[in-house]
Amino acid sequence: MRVKITNGISKRLKAIQRSRVFPYVVFGAVLLAGYAAGRLFALRMVTSISRFGMEILPVVLVVLHHEEISGAMASLGQRLSGGLYFSRHFSRLNDSEELVNEVVVAASAMAQRHVGGTIAFERRVGLRTDIERGVAVDAVVTADLIQSIFNVQAPLHDGAIVISDGRIAAARVFFPMTANPRFARDYGSRHQAAVGLTEGSDAIAVVISEQRGTISLASGGSLEEVSTPDQLTVKLHRLVFSRRGR
Repeated sequence: MRVKITNGISKRLKAIQRSRVFPYVVFGAVLLAGYAAGRLFALRMVTSISRFGMEILPVVLVVLHHEEISGAMASLGQRLSGGLYFSRHFSRLNDSEELVNEVVVAASAMAQRHVGGTIAFERRVGLRTDIERGVAVDAVVTADLIQSIFNVQAPLHDGAIVISDGRIAAARVFFPMTANPRFARDYGSRHQAAVGLTEGSDAIAVVISEQRGTISLASGGSLEEVSTPDQLTVKLHRLVFSRRGR
């Protein structure tokens, strides 16, 4: 019995070593060890470099291997589609309440750190053309992934991310800016692009200001500052989901 278990573990380890993911696993382990050592011995530079590496590693994996990840997730979903784990875990992540919560957590954390970003929600009017001009992601919406994408040192931090069908469809998406002079006078390009998006479609956009550390909600060609996470949660539920399909 022990021999069979040992052989099984050995085969699995060899399979992992032959996979394309293995170098990333090793790199992640090195970063984790460096971070732990940096914290233990108060090495600030080592800690900062290791933390930055751990923040952008998921983004690099998603960008370079998004097709493989999507295929693996689809395969896993098919195998577990009749199981309790699938119904409680994967469907929960695509639920509107969970999605909004992840966006609100990410936006609030980014505003506190003065990290800029735009999170656009596709509704009835499709944004396929805009999505195709960006970098394909096709990932589950999580606060950690959103913050990793908008990390100022990450390659995808410029532009916006687009959420379509409950998933992050693309990053580094650029929208045409509004021609309304009022917004050009009072706001930067990020806010002007969010307003421009909502002028030409029924999309909704959450905009985090890098300079002000504030959160605004663009819809119908207008822009409204949101003062609290609870207020953002209520407005997103009302604007993004309550009218979908009507």
